[in-house]
Formats: sequence, C-alpha cells, structure tokens
Amino acid sequence: MRKYGSPALEFDDLISGTVNALRTIEGKLVAFPMMTDVRILAYRKSYFENPDYKKKFKDAYGYELRPPTSHEELFHVAEFFKKNAGINGFADLREKSYLEATFGDWLYSLGGRYFDEKWKPLYNSPEGVEALDLLKKSVSYGPANALELNHELADVAFFSEEVPMVLQRWSVKNFIKNSMKNFT
Repeated sequence: MRKYGSPALEFDDLISGTVNALRTIEGKLVAFPMMTDVRILAYRKSYFENPDYKKKFKDAYGYELRPPTSHEELFHVAEFFKKNAGINGFADLREKSYLEATFGDWLYSLGGRYFDEKWKPLYNSPEGVEALDLLKKSVSYGPANALELNHELADVAFFSEEVPMVLQRWSVKNFIKNSMKNFT
C-alpha cells in the first residue's frame, strides 16, 4: 500500500469484509480493490421526525422510529411506511444490469461470498439463500416499477417522495450530499 497507494492510508482503515470478500484466496490477500462502491441509505427526515409516525411506530414495533441500522429494522420501517403513510418503503437498484451487484451487497452484508477459496460457487450457502430472500422481499417494498430501478429511477422515486428511503452508491451520487440539506 505504501509503495503504490496513499502514504496516509493504512490497511486497517479499509473495511475488512469488503477486502476479504473480493480479494482473498485461501485467506491470503492476492489483490487490492481499486474501487468499491459504498452504498448509502438516504432518507427523508420529515418522515422520521413526524410525531404521529413516531408514536404509531413505537406502538407497533416497540422501539423508536429511526433510520434503520439492520436488515430487520429496514424492513420494519419499510413495512410501517407502506401501511401507515401509504408510500412504498424504499428504492433499491434492481434493474437487470444491477441485480448481480445488488444481490452481492445483500450477500456481503451477511458475511457471504460468491466463491470459496477453491473457486467453488457459494450461491447456495446459507448467506446466499438469505441474501436472495432479502432481495426478493425488498421488491415488495419498492415502487410499482421496482424491477426497473436504476440510479436515475431510484432518484425519481426518492425526490418525488414515492419512497422515504433510497439505497444508492455514493461514487455515482456525490451530488446528493449537497442536495441533502434540502430534505426536511
């Protein structure tokens, strides 16, 4: 890293799950990721700060309405908004050309991998099966065109308030950080 990378960057600064899932064989680092997209969850504060929603959510789920920090919470929040606000839960990238990457995001978030150290596919691993189940479940909380969502259509769903949350990749969405100030 010091020879070819930034001298200010240390190996421990990297998200080990990403490095290990993408660039190791038999536990040995064989490649260094040039780029890994980081997915962010953008959300509308107005929905999460609404006193009526906060009370209804706490009554229904037993904890405070907040931006989700786990898969379970993501689906609780998505289900809540679909039932109580009459809007879809969240937008995610599901267009055919994005499905492999979106599946991979669910898979990696569960600690799974596409292949083992001997390059045997691991799609049928417990993590692979759960990732596919989460991906399928997520479609039911997306807009009507959920299986067509690319970056632009996911933005349309979010900016038009069709969904209170959107999962996006920051490397293609840097402009969002400047626009987020406007969401209340």
